[in-house]
Amino acid sequence: MGFVILNRVSYKKLRIIITVFVTFIWLFPYDLGNNFFWIGQLASLALSGYFLINYFSKVHFKLLKSDGIFKWLLLYGVTTIIPSIISLKAADIIVQIIFTINILGMFAYFEISCKKNCKDTIIGVVLITLFYFVKDIQLLNLIGVGDFWNVPTYFTGGKFDVIYNLILALFAIYIFCFFDKKSNFKTIVYILFLSTAIIYCFRFDCMTGFLGIVGGLICFRIFLAVKKNVSNLSIFFIFLICGIAPLFMEAVLSINFVNSFIVNILGRTASLTGRLNIYTNLIDVISHSLLFGHGRSSTYSMQMIQYSNMQNGLMQITYLYGLIGLLAICKLIYEYLKTVVNSSRRNAIIAIFICFAICSISEITYGYTEYYYYLALSYALSKHLTHFHTSSFSRSQKKLKF
Repeated sequence: MGFVILNRVSYKKLRIIITVFVTFIWLFPYDLGNNFFWIGQLASLALSGYFLINYFSKVHFKLLKSDGIFKWLLLYGVTTIIPSIISLKAADIIVQIIFTINILGMFAYFEISCKKNCKDTIIGVVLITLFYFVKDIQLLNLIGVGDFWNVPTYFTGGKFDVIYNLILALFAIYIFCFFDKKSNFKTIVYILFLSTAIIYCFRFDCMTGFLGIVGGLICFRIFLAVKKNVSNLSIFFIFLICGIAPLFMEAVLSINFVNSFIVNILGRTASLTGRLNIYTNLIDVISHSLLFGHGRSSTYSMQMIQYSNMQNGLMQITYLYGLIGLLAICKLIYEYLKTVVNSSRRNAIIAIFICFAICSISEITYGYTEYYYYLALSYALSKHLTHFHTSSFSRSQKKLKF
């Protein structure tokens, strides 16, 4: 009996350690330096490849027998490689292949891990994201020198890396706090961390992250108040609206209330710190290579509008990978939403999804590894959390509800 208990504890620790380790590799810290870039790339490739082989060996390497989302992940990955093949840029081809294998590997890992034990997986995510957050705070008062733009960098990267990691922590801590049942103590703990997250959005000077977190929180409260399941189509519509928002941003900014809020409350310029110039030229820049896109290392936008990206999630995908990339990620997200809306934790999952979508209005959110990490984690949890139980908390397999 004692050996069985010890064995369970050992497996529990191992699952937590593995989750911490793979997250560290996939969200490789920027602060380790450029010399470690390819080390991180190769390590993530090896891990993702291993988990892919492990997962597909269970379905006899038949893609059609696997979870349906893997087909759309693969399709999306292929669309990101095509522009690099057309432009014959070997380095870009390698990076995009690694990117494709990594997102497939993330989904494979969390599918395997959450199927065995959701709670241990979540504990691992909580530990590593909190570690990242603490390290970022330590560097908050130090002005690091980043890339070409000479922006401050922290342990996990730029301020958006910091905020996206913080959003991951918010999600993981919520799932962990209310894994079995709610309590006043857990609620207080989570509210305190949520308040801390909002405060540090200002400390890291990231108003986009602040609006995203607040927007996600409002949606979460609305979902709870309505007590009615939201449809995947309605959430997908929000995703699309956030993607095309730049096309009518000039009209929105001409509204006095909106203009006053941005300038007087958020402390930003009416041009959204230069973004308006990008948005007014979006169509011209994107249409130059509309079908297959310009590729990840294209300098065309720099030549045309003096900016390296489109400052919007979906518009950046269209710029880099063309209409085929846009359609592929839209199909991927649609299939993702079809699954998560049926989860017992759908309100939290969808709220964080909307949080990322709001951030994508004025940032290239869908180019960050943290976004795909969240999709993989939340997708696996949505499938396995409803029927999961742990001996440390409950011997029954009751369905979890808010």
